[in-house]
Amino acid sequence: MISLRTRKYTNFILNFENHQRVIDWKIQSKKETKGLPADIYLELSQTVSKYFAGFDILTVPAPSFHKYSNYPVWEIAKDLSLNIGIELIKLFPNPSGKTKMHTFSSAGKEVQDVKCDPGKFVLILDDIYTTGHTMRVTCEAIIRKGSFPCGLAIA
Repeated sequence: MISLRTRKYTNFILNFENHQRVIDWKIQSKKETKGLPADIYLELSQTVSKYFAGFDILTVPAPSFHKYSNYPVWEIAKDLSLNIGIELIKLFPNPSGKTKMHTFSSAGKEVQDVKCDPGKFVLILDDIYTTGHTMRVTCEAIIRKGSFPCGLAIA
C-alpha cells in the first residue's frame, strides 16, 4: 500500500500493480455493473478490516458522469460496508460537475457542501488514483465540516 500525505489528510493506494486491471474493470462496468475481480476485492476487504475498522463513515467521491445507481465504486462500497460494518453514506448531493471523461482532467470539480457531522472519521473509497484532484476536493469538503477524511484508492 502506498501512502500519499498532505497537511490535512492522507490518501492511500491499495495496490498500484492492479491499476490496469481496475481500469479494465471500470470500462466493462460502463455497460453493466460488474463486481471487482475477487482477488482485488479480497485484498481491499482485508485492508479495510485491518487498518480502517474504527472509521465512522464510508463514502465515495461525487460521481463525475454517473448516477449513484450505476456508479461502479458505489457498488463496491455497498458490499464493503456490509462486510466490514462501516456505515455507508452518500455525502455528495450533486455530481462533481465534470461532464466528459478525461484521464487526467478533473480541474473543473468544485468543493461541494456536504452533510457530515463534525468529528467523524470518514473513509473515502475511490477506484483509480490518477492526479489526486478528485480525492483533494472530496477531502476538502469533509474537512470544512470539521471531520477527518482519509482516502483509499483501489489502484
